[in-house]
Amino acid sequence: MTILTRSQTAAMDQKAGESDEAYEARLAAIAESKQRVEAAAAAQKKREAEAERLRLLAEEQRPKHTAAAAKAADEERVRRREVIFREEGALHAQAKDWQREAESGESVDYGSRVSHLVNRVTDLLATCIAQQEDIHSLDHTNKVLQQSVDQMLKRIQQLEQQVATANTSVGPSYLVNRVNVLEIDMGTLKTGAQQLQQQVSAAAGPSATTRKTIAKFDGLPIFCDASKTDPIQWWRHFELKLDIHHVIDANRHAYLYSRSGGACQAWLDNMLSAHACTVTELHKYITWADLTAAWKKRFQVEPPEHQAMDKLMTFSQNSMPSGDWIFEFQRLASTPKLPMNFDGIKLYFIKSPRTSTQRTEEIGLCFLRTIAHEIILEAGAVLPRGCIYRMSEEELTVLRAQLNDLLDKGWIRPNSSPYGAPVLFVRKKNKDLRLCIDYRKLNAQTVKNAGPLPRIDDLLERLGSANFFSKLDLKSGYHQISIRPQDRYKTAFKTPYWLFEWVVMPFGLTNTPTTFQATMTNEFRAMLDRFVLVYLDDILVYSRTLEEHLDHLRRVLETLRRAKFKANHDKCAFVRQELEYLGHFVTPRGISPLSDKIQAVQDWLEPRNVTDVRSFLGLAGYYQRFINGYSKIAAHLTKLQCENQSFDFGTDARESFLALKAALLSAEVLRIYDLLLPTRVTADASGYGIGAVLEQHDGVDWHPIEYFGKKVPVVHSSDDARKKELLAFVHALKRWQHFLLGRRQFRWVTDNNPLVFYKSQDTVNTTIARWMAFIDQFDFFPDHIPGKSNFADALSRRLDHWTAVYSTFEIEDDLQDSFIRGYQADPEFRDKYANCFSPNPAPSHYQIQEGYLLVHSRGKDLLCVPQDSHLRKQLLGEFHDAPATEHFGVNRTIGRLREHFWRPCFLDDVTRYCEPCEVC
Repeated sequence: MTILTRSQTAAMDQKAGESDEAYEARLAAIAESKQRVEAAAAAQKKREAEAERLRLLAEEQRPKHTAAAAKAADEERVRRREVIFREEGALHAQAKDWQREAESGESVDYGSRVSHLVNRVTDLLATCIAQQEDIHSLDHTNKVLQQSVDQMLKRIQQLEQQVATANTSVGPSYLVNRVNVLEIDMGTLKTGAQQLQQQVSAAAGPSATTRKTIAKFDGLPIFCDASKTDPIQWWRHFELKLDIHHVIDANRHAYLYSRSGGACQAWLDNMLSAHACTVTELHKYITWADLTAAWKKRFQVEPPEHQAMDKLMTFSQNSMPSGDWIFEFQRLASTPKLPMNFDGIKLYFIKSPRTSTQRTEEIGLCFLRTIAHEIILEAGAVLPRGCIYRMSEEELTVLRAQLNDLLDKGWIRPNSSPYGAPVLFVRKKNKDLRLCIDYRKLNAQTVKNAGPLPRIDDLLERLGSANFFSKLDLKSGYHQISIRPQDRYKTAFKTPYWLFEWVVMPFGLTNTPTTFQATMTNEFRAMLDRFVLVYLDDILVYSRTLEEHLDHLRRVLETLRRAKFKANHDKCAFVRQELEYLGHFVTPRGISPLSDKIQAVQDWLEPRNVTDVRSFLGLAGYYQRFINGYSKIAAHLTKLQCENQSFDFGTDARESFLALKAALLSAEVLRIYDLLLPTRVTADASGYGIGAVLEQHDGVDWHPIEYFGKKVPVVHSSDDARKKELLAFVHALKRWQHFLLGRRQFRWVTDNNPLVFYKSQDTVNTTIARWMAFIDQFDFFPDHIPGKSNFADALSRRLDHWTAVYSTFEIEDDLQDSFIRGYQADPEFRDKYANCFSPNPAPSHYQIQEGYLLVHSRGKDLLCVPQDSHLRKQLLGEFHDAPATEHFGVNRTIGRLREHFWRPCFLDDVTRYCEPCEVC
């Protein structure tokens, strides 16, 4: 019965002016509230009683579970011991059988037997190592228990001594207090003994420490020891998880403990015991960097064959006595899987840089590189936004999977950026879907980076005299470079599942190639052009000898490892003498086009429009250095690209199309330029084309290095043969200036005899004088050969253009100023001439070449003649009054003029000039 005070019952009195019904209702509410409180208290008491019952039940069952775990551990140890004894017996029996077969001289397959023996020995070693780790763990636990027991016995002795020497005059109350203190001490000692007993039981089975479950680390496997899990790969995955979730150093110790088991957890337990702390306090005694170094030293062990190979590489005979040296060498050489042959050495170097070419799904993020991608927008740029494109159910499924994959890797993250580019899918050749982001609006407003990409021709020319090649391809190379943090929001893209931004550099941004090239150049700066070529994510290592190549390859892989770049193991090629690089087949004998590219040209369908022609010439033109007379063969196809005429794929174009296919199919292997070999340049010119061949002599015969050919510029189409031959040589020197300038004497082969004596000419015009000044920079000697023996003669001949050029009218250099002044003063050409000279000229049919204004008309470039009386008079005199022209009439004169020149009122000018001619 509960007695209530007056202050508690005052609330139950009827208030003044309160009706009976209201009073009764208020009393009922108070009673109901009281009942609810009592019911809640009863339910809480019941829950506490149930929890206490469960706790007592668990305490009661804990010894049973502990005993079961200890029994299971004992059975496992017994099983392992029996396995060891059984395997030892099997090995002894097998050894006796092998000895018997050897004595009887029977044929034996030693390879399979050695492999079988190695597998058995490996299993035995793994079992022994596991047993040894268990023994060390039990021994450590027993030592701790023995120390605790010794401390307990010492404490008991002290208590007994205190009781024995107690003063007999002490009263009963004092004795009662002492007994109580002793009981408390004994209870504490019993509790400590129980805890130690539990630790001993747990040491025989699973770890005594309850592993902390962390959701974001559940996908990472438990690391037990190096024999069961690759420590390097596991540690890389673990560090990647830490970086993605931004785990601070103070918490990393506990996360490492949560994903450790077996020998690794025992190693951490010993560290905790040494520092007398918990795992959450371990960061106070050892930093994360020190713990990382200690972990790697303890668990990251190279495979036995790599250790043996390292020792053999540096094994010297004078390092130990002869007998010991022979024994040690035989022991190392008998290591299973030791790569002693050439293929094995290649495999050893492939696997040696463990973090550069490992097979791993995740790419290590490295935010400490000196170069990060920047996105700098132009002044006044408008926020580029795009709508979300509609997608099919298949595309949505692929989009969800790819977004989840990118999020798990840490390459993208959700954001709320004001930017937003749309996404779409395109089909790959294998019908899979590729995710693309439409960054066209962002790229249009981005300041373009002027950083250059290397010329592929220049890279290939560095491979002269190389005999061994290795090619490295980075795995998702763009994604191994981060975006500057303040620019990440600009890469945002819209999806039906929210807005995301890139943390790493994506595809599709305007300046990503130059950023990536700058990063790779910065890493390999000391090796470039010595034994390394880099074009974006394609790295080529080249060397003269095998020994040099292995050393060069080791240095390159070490650079990749130090810079934390991952290579795509499946696309790498190591220690080859033939491989594909940048669309070419590279060998010690030279370079040639790839067979699949040639096949693509052979299978190309007949072009139906200008776009098809441009696509075909784009692929064929990539290999024009291999085609003798490319410009001549492709002349008719080149004409079809003109925008001011209708597309007519006639007989001439079809023959040019088929001839180009045949020429590429028969393309020969071009040698790589060697500075030490004899060199010659063969040049020739015809009325409409010039051609040249660069060749070198290898001691047996001359071999082509590169072919070159082009159309004669319009301003020189009327020059005489002597000047065109010299023009061909000048263009050849400009083309191969990087080869020929500064080298020892080379031969200049020509079929025009007067060119051999060009320096003895008394008077030359200013054009030839300027060309001679350029030619004098080179060290060469001219050599005349007949035209039928000139290899370059075919490059300059156009069989479809044998129309005679009757005039030898030359445009002297002193007239160039007259042409320029005439263009600037002529209302017809003034604006067109200024437009062509502007930085951003408007599209037109006009262009400037060597200071002259040309117009593209009727499929050819014509020289514009300004409104200048002196120029017109000299031009008409050459085409009408010269002896070779025979004073043609108005129609024939205007026809011949229009083959090379253009002026709006040519007909009126020619008519006025020819009418008073008495000869006509």
